[in-house]
Amino acid sequence: MAPVAGFLASGGHPEKLGPRKAIADLACSDIPAVRQEADGSLWGTVVAVDRFGNVVTNIGRGLLTSAWEDDLKQISVVKIGNHPAIPLVASYSAVPAGELLATIGSRDTLEIAVNQGHAGMVLGVVSGTPIHVSRNS
Repeated sequence: MAPVAGFLASGGHPEKLGPRKAIADLACSDIPAVRQEADGSLWGTVVAVDRFGNVVTNIGRGLLTSAWEDDLKQISVVKIGNHPAIPLVASYSAVPAGELLATIGSRDTLEIAVNQGHAGMVLGVVSGTPIHVSRNS
């Protein structure tokens, strides 16, 4: 979006960005909403794998903090696919190089990453893959 904003801010004409589209022609996302279970656990979905290999989910920080009363330290289990639990950490350096981690990314959503690696390749996930977040037991 930044290049478009810069183009428009510098006096660029919107019609040079492409043809007009009717609202009815725009596609809606088919990604389901995050589901919260009775035990407080959350089921979300992989939205994309970004250019750095980070697995971006639809689970936002706001939902995580409200589900766990602003205490993300209560979250102990982040599971995606058949992989073992992934730790939720504040920074990549909290785990050794090559290890999986979960963190709140720049989009303010839960992301799965590999310290100095490509989580998308390690996990072999695609958009739509389910992800489960639960609290310490």
